[in-house]
Amino acid sequence: MKLQAKVTNDNGNSEQALIINDELIRQPNTYALELAYKRVGDKSIEELVENLYENLFVSIQSPALDFPGQYYIGKAAIDKGTTKQNMNAGKEYKADSAIPVVNTIGNIAAWAVKTSFNKKGKLVKDLEVTVDMTTALPVTEYKLGSKHNKEFENKFMEGTHTAVVFLGEEKVNVKINFDFVKVLPEGTAVLFYLNHLSKSHEVLQDFAKKYDIKPIDGKYFQDKRLLHVDIGDGTTELPITRHMAFDEDKAEGLNMGIAHAIVQAMNLFTSQETGYAGLNRQKFSEYLKDAENHSYEAPKAHSYMQIALQPVISEIINKIKEQLDKAYNEIDVVVVYGGGSILMKDLMEPLLEKELGRRKGGQIKLFWVPKAYAPLMNVEGMDAFMKLGMFDRVKEAVLTSN
Repeated sequence: MKLQAKVTNDNGNSEQALIINDELIRQPNTYALELAYKRVGDKSIEELVENLYENLFVSIQSPALDFPGQYYIGKAAIDKGTTKQNMNAGKEYKADSAIPVVNTIGNIAAWAVKTSFNKKGKLVKDLEVTVDMTTALPVTEYKLGSKHNKEFENKFMEGTHTAVVFLGEEKVNVKINFDFVKVLPEGTAVLFYLNHLSKSHEVLQDFAKKYDIKPIDGKYFQDKRLLHVDIGDGTTELPITRHMAFDEDKAEGLNMGIAHAIVQAMNLFTSQETGYAGLNRQKFSEYLKDAENHSYEAPKAHSYMQIALQPVISEIINKIKEQLDKAYNEIDVVVVYGGGSILMKDLMEPLLEKELGRRKGGQIKLFWVPKAYAPLMNVEGMDAFMKLGMFDRVKEAVLTSN
């Protein structure tokens, strides 16, 4: 069976968010290389397909990888894996890491299995997927040049990637070919989303109310000079953009993100609480995100985070000050988003408001993206890039020139 997939792919240091043919998939961006599939219990094919992303085990052979391997991916890596691999934020380029390749292929293969099962009502054992994909790199990495970005695109585009998805006793063979891949700088990706928001979209309501602006749509941002503060797991990106371009001379990042605070808070947690000696960063993050299912751990985790966040927030605000100085305060709006912005908001927002109030007569506005949207700004931006036809125009231009 043959499938066509339009994919937007945000490889965050902590989470991978993909939109495949309008379906949002969010997974911890980690894998565990394993020797064998640990099959447990006797579940129906329907149950296995329904819960595939939570139990994803895939054998992958790819020209972009040094050797074939068998992997638990995402949630399954955290719950079942023994040799977890995480993005080494700040110490390696995303384009050089195996994690984006392994997890992208694995999740696309899982999507293909679920999609074919839902269409046919049965497991289809052999699948072929043709993919058009937009992905992004941090601005500080993107500005290394076209050769670097092209190498990342070619990791996907050169050759066929083969995945075998395990479901109990069954296996599904999935061949994936990337027809075209486009890499964007992360700040620019967000602009595609912002600039095309409809009037009074929920993401804009608090911002419009705060500054007593008449109901606005995304066109409000089109001619504005924006300082982005994209707080991720291991890095914070601070590009300055106007229209659809970023200022390469002022494209800066910081090897500091929410993970640094999480590690410190986790160490405090494990030193004070009994029975959590093997706790890893992803599991501790669950405590922070899911209080309903972790009623004991969540309050304690948040109390330790309040302590650990303070030096990280100080570093980020100092970098924001540097960027504002470099721009001579010629910034209209500071836009804060990314998964790390959610946990930092209560402590950091008043400090940043105070700093902006000292500059340019208080004219620089602060747009703190609501938590429901903050982690998804890049993937939504890339999805807008696809849906608004810009991806097709770039693809046609590249293919024609070749």
